[in-house]
Order: sequence, then C-alpha cells, then structure tokens
Amino acid sequence: MFKKGVSLLIVVTLLITIFAVGYAQKTEEGKEIVWKLGHNALADHVDHKRLVKMAEIVLEKTGGKFKIEIYPANQLGDAIVMYEGVQMGSIDATSLSASAIAGYAAYPKLSVLEAPFIYDDVDHLKRVLKSDVVKDMIEELVDLRNTRIIGMFYAGTRHLTTKNTIVKTPEDAKGLKVRSPDIPIYMDAVRAMGASPTPMAFAELYSGLQQGVVDGQENPYMQIVSMKFYEVQKYLIKTGHITMVGAIIVNEDRYNELPDDYKTILIEACQEGIEYAEQIIFEEEGTLVEVLKGFGMEIIEPERGLFIKNAEFIKDKYKDQWGEGVYEIIRGL
Repeated sequence: MFKKGVSLLIVVTLLITIFAVGYAQKTEEGKEIVWKLGHNALADHVDHKRLVKMAEIVLEKTGGKFKIEIYPANQLGDAIVMYEGVQMGSIDATSLSASAIAGYAAYPKLSVLEAPFIYDDVDHLKRVLKSDVVKDMIEELVDLRNTRIIGMFYAGTRHLTTKNTIVKTPEDAKGLKVRSPDIPIYMDAVRAMGASPTPMAFAELYSGLQQGVVDGQENPYMQIVSMKFYEVQKYLIKTGHITMVGAIIVNEDRYNELPDDYKTILIEACQEGIEYAEQIIFEEEGTLVEVLKGFGMEIIEPERGLFIKNAEFIKDKYKDQWGEGVYEIIRGL
C-alpha cells in the first residue's frame, strides 16, 4: 500500500512538473500569449489610437506571438470595474487617469499628479513623469495592489464651458452647476473655479447639458469636440485648471509571466504608442480652438491668476495624503 502511494505521488509530481515546464516553455517562446485591454474612450479617440499603436508594435516585434486585444468604449465594464479586473487578473490591462487610479486603488498619493495648476507646461509634466518621486509611486502601487503602471502620459488640459454665463473670475461662476467626474480632486478644482461640482456619468453629460441639469462642464478640447458639447454650450473658458495625466496599467502577475524580452518589447511599445498619440494631441490642440469657434463657441480668456489663487486650499487639504513635501518637489522640477 505504501509503495502504491509513493508511486502515485511520483506520477502526480511528474505530471505537475511536465505541465509547469510546458507552460513555462510556451511563455518563454512567446506562444499563445493573448491579453485583454479595456478602456473607456471611443474607437476614434486618440486614447484608443495610442493603445492600438502599442498593440501593433508588440504583435510585430514578437512575430505575432504576443497579442493585445483592445476593447474600447467600456466593453469590459466601466472604469472601476476594469481597474478591479486588472487587480484581480480577469483583465490584463487598462488605461485610466492618475486620479482615477488613486481613487480605485485607495492610493491617494497618485492624485498629486493631477493637482490643479501644478505644472508650468507640458515639458514640466514630462520631467515629473521621469522623476524618482513618480518611480517610487509606481513601485508602491505594485506592492499595494498588484498592478503596475507601464507608461504615463500627457492626456490633455481641462477647460470650463458654460451655456449662458461668461466666466472670467471665480466670482462669475458662483451658483453654476458644473459637471465633474466623481473624483475628489476634480470636484475640488470645480469648487476652486467658484462653481458647484455635480457628478454625472460622462455618457449622460450631453443630455444633462441639453436639459439644463447642469450649466456647464470641464474637459479637454478633444472631448468637447468629439462629444459635440459645442451644440449645447456657448462659452469656452480657457481655465486650463487640470493638466491630465493618463496611465497604462497591467496586472503584475501577468506582467511577471512574460519573458524578459517580451517585457522589454511591451515597455518600448507602450512608449512608442505614447509618443505617437502625443503628436496627435499637440496637433489637435493647435487647431481645435478654431474648430470650436467655427461651431459658434465664444472663446473667453479668464483671469487665471484668480483661479490659481482660489485653488491654493487644495494643496493644504491633500498634503497628508500626498506625503510631506511631494507637492513642493513636483513644483520644483
């Protein structure tokens, strides 16, 4: 009986070893690797184009052995469902704003990257994204939530629009209901503009503006054009209150299963996709104000200094969550 038990144990052990070796060989050789990446942008949006470019490069450089399937427009669920899917491993990757990740991952330090008026320009942002302070955040998130950010990027600058009200100072925005994502720092940015933040799903925003549920909204030029908000909004106020930071984030276990050369290809492809999309964003930002003028919007240059002063309470409110001196380090870069 004992010998039979030992023999059975040996057989089982051999089968497990054979399976493990076979699986490792498949992974090492890059065979049959298919990832699912979900995100919330429409298929014609630059956010989708960024991810498609990355997937194309990965497929090409691995000889077709590593495929990333892209699912736009919330096909795999809304943003929080997709992040939780990545965390659990049911989805391999997604793309979200830094502040969304901060909320979904219960890691508020990351929201400092989208603090109102924190950057002087896009070059300043790029220096920050390459800094040790951001590298430390990425590693902390891996340890905390088993999710790894493989690339971060400029995702546009948010501006205010209104239907009936010209806003040049925070005083002008008093009493206005302005749609905001249900993200604390975004809502505080609206408060700093003098308005009342009103959370509303992005998909419901056009009808909310049309029906007067909200008086205004705030988004980058690209979203204002692609969602045709110019049809239900009269004024574009160039507040530039939040410089958006996007991130491509993957499940850490799935990432670690990749052979080293595939990891390198993935990271490099991610960066190439980011640079490709960045050129599109810069080109569009240079023309979209004129496009919006052509659609009948009036462009308002506000007194930004007053908005910046009004937003000073935010860094004091969040300094404990961001960590001592983190805001000042980023400003100093």
